[in-house]
Amino acid sequence: MLCLTITLSFQAHGQVKQPQLDHDSIQYYMLEYINVHRLNHKREKLIIHHKLNSAANLHGEYMEYEKKLSHSQTNTSNPFYKGKTPTQRVGLSAGENILYNWIDASYTSKKIAQTLFNQWKSSPGHNNNMLSNGYTYFGFDCIISKDTFRSGEEHILYKIYGVQVFTKTI
Repeated sequence: MLCLTITLSFQAHGQVKQPQLDHDSIQYYMLEYINVHRLNHKREKLIIHHKLNSAANLHGEYMEYEKKLSHSQTNTSNPFYKGKTPTQRVGLSAGENILYNWIDASYTSKKIAQTLFNQWKSSPGHNNNMLSNGYTYFGFDCIISKDTFRSGEEHILYKIYGVQVFTKTI
């Protein structure tokens, strides 16, 4: 007996599919973009570390919950609160880049990483963090917010928070 399973996926008229994040893939591309950028400026490659990815994720969740960009965590009742400063959250001396942007459902992992990387690269202070010889390890993650912006009849943009964390030692 042959049994077939068919899965149908569809969108009702006017319904827009929210972008999906493949965190491992986005982290891979972000590290690739940063390390190519560093090599072009004669810097050593950064090493990605799961502890820093986790710290970046939690801070992104914190900012999404608060609906604002901030390097400081001050709301101790926020479920993602892990310490006031990046150094407290990581447990080591750390640097941090944060941002938000808007994406739509067509964004791939590569395009998300490229968009966020280019935004940081175009900012002198953030770019300095990415190129600093003072860092060896790196972590990154991003969070899609529930906040949306309608651009046109059926084009919806989703707010995305990004966090990069840098440190010298683990």
